[in-house]
Amino acid sequence: MGEVKLGDTSYFFFPTHSLGGAITDADVLPTSVVYEDAAGAVGGGVTVVKVAATTGWYYVEVVASGANGFEAGKTYNVTVEATVGGTTAGGRVGRFAVRAASVDDLVRSTTPANALDVSATGEAGLDFNNIKQATAPTTLTDITIPRVTLTDLTSALTGYTVYGPVAIDAATATTIDLPAGADTAVDAYNDSFVFVNTGTAAGHMRRVSDYTGLLSRRLTLNPAWLATEIPAIGDNVSIIAFSRVDVGAMSGSETQATYLDQEISTIPGGGSSITGSVNDAAATRTSFISTLVGGTNNQYHNQILKVTSGTYSGLGFRIDSSVAATGVLTLFGTGTPTALANGVTFSFIADDPSGTPTISTGF
Repeated sequence: MGEVKLGDTSYFFFPTHSLGGAITDADVLPTSVVYEDAAGAVGGGVTVVKVAATTGWYYVEVVASGANGFEAGKTYNVTVEATVGGTTAGGRVGRFAVRAASVDDLVRSTTPANALDVSATGEAGLDFNNIKQATAPTTLTDITIPRVTLTDLTSALTGYTVYGPVAIDAATATTIDLPAGADTAVDAYNDSFVFVNTGTAAGHMRRVSDYTGLLSRRLTLNPAWLATEIPAIGDNVSIIAFSRVDVGAMSGSETQATYLDQEISTIPGGGSSITGSVNDAAATRTSFISTLVGGTNNQYHNQILKVTSGTYSGLGFRIDSSVAATGVLTLFGTGTPTALANGVTFSFIADDPSGTPTISTGF
């Protein structure tokens, strides 16, 4: 059974035969009726035509439009009757289903030579190297993006100061040497971020854990670059130093921002320091039992939990809810990249009643 798009025209060919089986012209032009499923005949759009310069060959032209009584999602039977030598016979010459759209209506490349990107193991997807930049702003909704490489960081952030861009003097997997003109004070760039503008690490960012100042103008980075990302001499970088950042402003709202992963050094303002650990061998990415038992339910809501040991030491995750009786903490959104191991320690600052908590570093 074939399929046609609503509104398309289809053709069903058939011959007429004499009683002896020879292909012979019908006494008169055959007739055709198209039936919908087990229902009655379709009202219009059915025409029988003699094939030119042939003996005994005809076709039924069917215009499967809504105006002719056809509907998407239904199947149809094409029948004919013909009289040859005074004897009338009939039968079904075709069956088809009507669909609202066809393969040609699917999203496809406007260049015929371009094909869907299919991997060796059969997965199909988009090759981002083939995607062209839009000429106007485009709003995306319900899109999950696990990682984004920024190409213009300074236009995307507020509440910061920038040194650079400058060409670096040297680099290793964990250090970058700045050129003359950089700040001469020891630790001047601590807790800032290095954003690489050119070279193999372009678009990547690392946190500065130490700066030597005038001695060698050397930044120590955490975490280290991948072996393929180490900047080269002359690559262009910017140093971004954040002032206080309002967590609420960064997230927009609890319904729009599922979680914040952040490198946290200090949390200024009121409140008292809280420390605890995971007490759950079956922890998940979004929920685990902690040692923080007691108090009131949701007392840690919207606070930033900073991991202080294990794989994700130094990263922060926003707390959605807490259960006082059991110590269960639930994180916003998808939580941690993988579940925190049993015994992993963490700390955060209890809510400051004077306002929304703030952090002193970037993300």
